[in-house]
Amino acid sequence: MKKVFIAMLLMLAALPGLCRETSLWVYNTTHEQIVLAETPDTTRAIASISKLMTAMVSLDYNSNIYAKIPMINKRKTKWTSRKHMMAAMLIRSDNQAAEAIAADYPGGRSAFMAAMNRKARELGLVFTNFNDPSGLSHGNVSTAAEVGRMVRAASSYTVIRELSHQKQMLIEAKHKKKVRKVLIQNTNTKILMEFDIIEVSKTGFTSAAGYCVAMLAKTRGQEFVIVVLGEPDKHYRKRTVESIMHNHVLDSEL
Repeated sequence: MKKVFIAMLLMLAALPGLCRETSLWVYNTTHEQIVLAETPDTTRAIASISKLMTAMVSLDYNSNIYAKIPMINKRKTKWTSRKHMMAAMLIRSDNQAAEAIAADYPGGRSAFMAAMNRKARELGLVFTNFNDPSGLSHGNVSTAAEVGRMVRAASSYTVIRELSHQKQMLIEAKHKKKVRKVLIQNTNTKILMEFDIIEVSKTGFTSAAGYCVAMLAKTRGQEFVIVVLGEPDKHYRKRTVESIMHNHVLDSEL
């Protein structure tokens, strides 16, 4: 039994991008000052935080959020507004929405992936790489510090800023020739309800990445980027964010 357990640990350690130590990055963008950093330069899987880059690349291509894009489901094509697709991707972290957004790019998914990695280089993210638009791939990797830069860049997009921190949203969806309204919940609802200073938010989870979150918060005239990567479960992630908020953000000096 002991040999089997050790073998399982070795297999887990061999997964691409896997790091079992939590990485933290808290940065005061107003004063350009590092507030908290723990293994901020460790390259690791980032899961659905990748969707922030997906949103940026899509909006760079077409800023018209009311344009229609196709979503293929069970061999049927449904046309949905880019705004609703963005909302599903950023609020509920819908993977199909991310894939549909990527497929809508000129040249299709492969061209979109090239654009995501090109955008990363333009932002100076040298340790960041994307293999898919959703973050399901273990090859979607970055560091806590570079995710912080990505969040900061994402915050300059009005659509991302408006949608990503919504606790919930009603969106219209066609079902059997009828239009119905669907309520989608944010994957970071508990933190968003506890702290009303968050303006950008994206969670992530895969077995390789652990439980992650990347946020931008604004309080008392100061702006903070907060990144937590690799927590063992969502309860640890929540407690870590609460600690950061109370000890490093809300009590910050002007």
